[in-house]
Amino acid sequence: MLIFVVAFLIVAIGLGIASFAILHECDWRKRLRNSVVVDGIVIAEHSEPEWENTRAEIEYEIDDHAHRFVSRYGTGMLAVGDHVRVFVDTTTGDAERLAFATRWVFTIGPILLGAFFVYFGLSIAHQYGG
Repeated sequence: MLIFVVAFLIVAIGLGIASFAILHECDWRKRLRNSVVVDGIVIAEHSEPEWENTRAEIEYEIDDHAHRFVSRYGTGMLAVGDHVRVFVDTTTGDAERLAFATRWVFTIGPILLGAFFVYFGLSIAHQYGG
């Protein structure tokens, strides 16, 4: 009986991880619908003690007006002077760096990890439950 509880918990964890990823992807798609994509340039890097990675300060132009923001995501391999893609929400004015790595870490990876947990939990239940 204990093995079924463990299998259920593993499946529940997997569903929770996958649900987080799906909600994150829905949020991204909602923001992208109301956004324009522009080119930007990294003008500075900000280091925070509680953040293991540096965050990029990015400058971009819309309608000949320069705007700046500090990315909520780590810079990874970026350096000052690198060109990046930026999406700007036309309704709120919020901006964020558009990078495949961000989508991988917060969407694709957790969906695959969640699917693995679900598969593993169901395999345990099937193996010991007949």
